[in-house]
Amino acid sequence: MPEHQAISITTKPVTVASIQADLMALGVKPGMTLIVHSSLSRLGWVCGGAQAVILALQHLLGAAGTLVMPAHSGDWSEPSVWQNPAVPKAWWPIIRAELPAFDPALTQTREMGVIAETFRRAPDVLRSMHPQDSFAAWGRHAARTTADHQLTDGFGERSPLARLYDLDAHVLLLGVGHDNNTSLHLAEERANYPGKRYREQGAALLVDGERRWVTFTGLDADSDDFPLIGAAFAAATGLEQVGRVGAGTARLMPQGPLIDFAVGWMEQERGRIGIAPQAERTFMQFKTTDFCDMYADIQVAEPLLRHYGGAVRFHGPIATLKVFEDNSLVRSTLEGLGNGRVLVVDGGGSLRSALVGDQLGALAVQNGWAGVVVNGCVRDVAELAELPVGVLALASHPRRSDKRGAGQADLPVRFAGVHFTPGHYLYADADGLVVATAALAAE
Repeated sequence: MPEHQAISITTKPVTVASIQADLMALGVKPGMTLIVHSSLSRLGWVCGGAQAVILALQHLLGAAGTLVMPAHSGDWSEPSVWQNPAVPKAWWPIIRAELPAFDPALTQTREMGVIAETFRRAPDVLRSMHPQDSFAAWGRHAARTTADHQLTDGFGERSPLARLYDLDAHVLLLGVGHDNNTSLHLAEERANYPGKRYREQGAALLVDGERRWVTFTGLDADSDDFPLIGAAFAAATGLEQVGRVGAGTARLMPQGPLIDFAVGWMEQERGRIGIAPQAERTFMQFKTTDFCDMYADIQVAEPLLRHYGGAVRFHGPIATLKVFEDNSLVRSTLEGLGNGRVLVVDGGGSLRSALVGDQLGALAVQNGWAGVVVNGCVRDVAELAELPVGVLALASHPRRSDKRGAGQADLPVRFAGVHFTPGHYLYADADGLVVATAALAAE
C-alpha cells in the first residue's frame, strides 16, 4: 500500500504507545512467547514505521518474553521450482553454481514484509540456520527457538515452529490473515492426508568452510486452505481474539490448540475434498502479465473491475451466477463449499445496490472460495479488505440489494469483454484478470 493510502486510512498517527495499548487490549501480555506475521501498511501510517512496531512488541513482552518472526528466503532454493517469477531453464545450472552460500546475517528475507526484515537485523536477534525457512527470535527463549533447525525439517519437528509449540506460544497476525500463518505448516507435517508429498530441494550452504550446492528432501507445503482452517478454528473454539492495532485488524490465538485443530481438519477435509499435488496445480505465485506473454489464446478482461478483497492475487475454477439487484442466490451459493473455486456474479452492471458485503465475504472465506468477481457493486469495503479472499467489482455502494430469490446458476455469462464459463479457470492479480479453458502452468 503506498504511503498516501496508509495516511488516508489513519485518523491519527499510530505510535509505539498506541500500538502497545492496542496489543494489550487484544490480549498480548508481558512474558508471552509470540510469533508475529505482519503487514506494516495495513496498520495505517505508523510514526517510526517498522521500528516502532518492533519496539512496541519488545517493550510489551519484556525481558521474560520471546518475540519470533519468519525470516524466510525463498530465493535461496532450487531454481527449477521458482514461480514468481520463473527463470529460464538455461539459468538453472548457473544459479546452482553461483548463488552465494546462505548467511544468517547477510541473506535477505523474501516477501516477509518490512517489519520482519527489519527485525531479523535488530540487535540481540538470532536467526535459525535454514537457507529457505529460517526464523528470527529475540528474548528469553530465542536461543532455544532457533537452535538445531534441520535442513530436511523446515517446518517440522526439528524446526522453530515445533519449539514454539513446546513453549505454549501464541500467534499474532498484524494486518494479515491466516494465509500468512506459517504455524499451520507444522500441522501439515503432523497430519496424514491423501496427496501428501515430499520433493527434492537445494540450496547454497557453507560446508566445512566451503560453498556447496546441497540437495535435500522437504515437505511439498500447501497453504491454499489456510484461510479456511483459520476461520473454522475461530468458529469451533472461540480461541481467536480479534481487535484493532492502528488502522488494521489483528488476530491473537494460542499456537498449540490451533495446530492440534488444524491436524484434525486436514486429515478430515483434505482427505474428503482432496488436495491436488503441487505439480498438477497452478501455484498462487503466478503473474497475469506472464500468462499474457506465454499464452496467446487466453481471454483478458477489460480494466473495469477494482480489487476490494484482502487477496489481490487469486485463482480457481469458475462457478457462475446471473442475478440483478438481488443477492439471495449469491448468499446460498457462498454457503456451500467453494473448494478453491471463484464465483463469478453477473449482476447486470447495476450500480444501484451492492451484491456482496462483509457477511458474504466472510462466508466465502469460511467455505473455501478463492474469490468473488462481481459485475456490480460491493459494500463494507473496509471489512472486505481485511478478509483473505479475492473480491473484484465495478464499484462500492452502501445500499444492500433485494432478496427475492431470483437468479440463475451455472450458465455462461459475459462482461468486461470476457466469456465466463463454469469449469474454466480464472486468474486475477494487481495487473488484471485472465480466463483460460484449462488450468495454466506458470513456468
